[in-house]
Amino acid sequence: MAQGDSDTRNVMSGAVRGGVVQAHHIGHVTVTGPAASSAGGQAARRWPRRFGVVPPLAHCFQSRAETELLPDAGRGDMAAGDPTCAVVFGLGGVGKTQLAAAYAERMWTEQAVDLLVWVAADSRAAIASAYVDVAAELTGTWSPDADQGAERFLVWLAESTVRWLIVLDDVQAPTDLDRFWPPRTASGRVLVTTRRRDAALAGHGRRLVDVGVFTSAESAAYLAAKLDTAPGTRAADLLADDLGHLPLALAQAAAYIVDEDIGFGEYRARLADQRHALADLVPEPDALPDSHRATMAATWSLSIHRADSLRPAGMARPILELASLMDPNGVPVGVFTSKAVASSLGTVDDPAGVEQIRSALQCLHRLSLATVDMTSPHSAVRVHALVQRATREKLADHRLQSLSHLAADALLEVWPAFEQDTTLVQALRANTDTVHRHAGDRLWTPELHQVLCRVAASYRASRLTTTAIDRFQHLHDVAEQRFGPGHPRALCARRDLIDVHSATAEFNAAVLALEHLLADATQALGPDHAETLATRHLLAFRRGVGGDLPGAIAGFTALLSDNLRLFGPDHPETMVSRSHLAWCRGEAGDMAGAVAAFEQLLADRLRVLGPHHESTLTTRGLLARARGTAGDPAAAVSGLQELLDDVQRLVGPYHPGAFAVRIHLASWLGRAGDPAAAVAELEQLLHDQRGSLGPEHSDTLSTRCDLARWRIEAGDLAAVTELEQLLDEQCGSQGSEHPDTRHTRVTLAEARQRANGELGAGDTPEPGGPTGVHGAQMQTHRY
Repeated sequence: MAQGDSDTRNVMSGAVRGGVVQAHHIGHVTVTGPAASSAGGQAARRWPRRFGVVPPLAHCFQSRAETELLPDAGRGDMAAGDPTCAVVFGLGGVGKTQLAAAYAERMWTEQAVDLLVWVAADSRAAIASAYVDVAAELTGTWSPDADQGAERFLVWLAESTVRWLIVLDDVQAPTDLDRFWPPRTASGRVLVTTRRRDAALAGHGRRLVDVGVFTSAESAAYLAAKLDTAPGTRAADLLADDLGHLPLALAQAAAYIVDEDIGFGEYRARLADQRHALADLVPEPDALPDSHRATMAATWSLSIHRADSLRPAGMARPILELASLMDPNGVPVGVFTSKAVASSLGTVDDPAGVEQIRSALQCLHRLSLATVDMTSPHSAVRVHALVQRATREKLADHRLQSLSHLAADALLEVWPAFEQDTTLVQALRANTDTVHRHAGDRLWTPELHQVLCRVAASYRASRLTTTAIDRFQHLHDVAEQRFGPGHPRALCARRDLIDVHSATAEFNAAVLALEHLLADATQALGPDHAETLATRHLLAFRRGVGGDLPGAIAGFTALLSDNLRLFGPDHPETMVSRSHLAWCRGEAGDMAGAVAAFEQLLADRLRVLGPHHESTLTTRGLLARARGTAGDPAAAVSGLQELLDDVQRLVGPYHPGAFAVRIHLASWLGRAGDPAAAVAELEQLLHDQRGSLGPEHSDTLSTRCDLARWRIEAGDLAAVTELEQLLDEQCGSQGSEHPDTRHTRVTLAEARQRANGELGAGDTPEPGGPTGVHGAQMQTHRY
């Protein structure tokens, strides 16, 4: 053929030694040695054979349950459909390579394979080079064309009857295996380790094996063997918890403990001290244990870079940085898709912005830097605590400042106005606490971030009084320290603290504390400052709740006069003062005046706010109950039933507002002479609350109390036992002095008197304790 023809081949056969020189362009050059053979010539070779370097097992290697999920080459009982290929994936540092090495050595030792090939598969070129080298050894034919040589190896595997195992360790991208996947045969097994979990790695009979951190038992056994201590010691267990049971972290921490000659307690103290970086708490790079090639932080840096390069490019890293401030046990997905986060990423005005953020989360998931599970939206995103710390330690202070406020903004944005979903609320509390711990004083600069007040109020709304007091005490102490006792923020914190204390404090103590606060606020800020007015409002409210109705009426009358002067008749604060004043007058016996006041207030709220506003709906409920107390229970029932229909139409049947109306409706059904109807309504309400709020929610427990009380009113004296059981549960879960527990105790005492004939049937107080549900409404609108 003519020189340069693409079909020209130069074939050299025989015992070829030395270099091969190709002059000009002669096309493909194939060098064939004397042992060239196909699969049919393999019997002439000695078996078994192995290629590549299998990493040595770590000192004190721990067997893992995941090994049982790997294809067991050489077993005669494997069914035809059993997977012959396993893809082992997980976060860097969980021990994927060690798992593969232990499996490969076991197969080799048990003579379950005739050919073992270990490939350091950190690039496509590395995979091709290994295939070419093994093909040359097996076939006697070497080609300078990597793809052709790799294809020759794969053809050999497909045609061979030799039992073979190919391990591709640390695959970086699914595309690196395009056309390089070993064939599926009866005699062959494949094991791939990777940090990726892309869909491209699945299918074709491959089994995906998700390798996580050590179990508690595995961590305990490893540390006991590594440090020659008794297994299961408390100190070792705590260290494993601190390190999140990550095998790489446990190995490097154990080596550091030995090198530094320190104990578990000292290491934990250094780890907890944020002044120490992770890199300072492991051996030097040239002294890492078990042939580790990098420290923890370096292990993950490449994964972060790769995730950030995936579409949408440049978004995965800032999402991971934000997640590094959150709770490692799970972050609600809504935090990441909030407007606050979208704005920071420049996607707030992009219709596809939320989809881009979700895609960025999936990039982290695909690189095993995060676990994203949209089936559990309240804890959808989880990042290992050490990955979080390694990420935070690379943040400049100004970046940490902005991220802290961004995280707080996002949490505050997604916090529901009504805390109906307890799982979501618990997740938001945990994440707020975690952000605060990492941010420190940054959430007090330049002003107190409102998410800290929101979490404290959340504990109070759930009637977790002790925790709420602790939170408000902290806010008060820090506010006074940072701003001084006369600053509005410090005075507000003091008012909140007095208010939450009032749930357990005696009436006189709470009123006295508020009187002192009012004097201080008036002196520091003046009589017309918003904080001074808020303190006057709370003082009048507490007087009313405590039974000092003349004092409450005087306080609300004066406050209403000042609100009219300062804000005008249609301002929300003015209307709230009118509402509370009307209620106090009714409680003092002027029910006709209360009804007239509520009727006028309702007309004004309809005019200013419209029929569907929350305050308008609240006023309708107060008016209906005032009419009932004034002697027309039928009007109370009809008014509350109409209100319930509207509320359920507007916000649904499981909204807390709908539940509150149903509680009052049941009460007035009973007070109208139909306790059986009250029982039926409360039974259905209790069923709905258990399904919506959960059986342990404080509102659910309160409904149980009301239900038992009305069953007793209906003649079912066996309900006394239900109250006794409820009281025991509340003492255990809420404490004996919790307001709800005290209310149940009083209800039980009255029920026992009724059962003994000491009380006759009579009017039953409003549900919800001494202040009724209206007390909660007053609190909601007090500012």
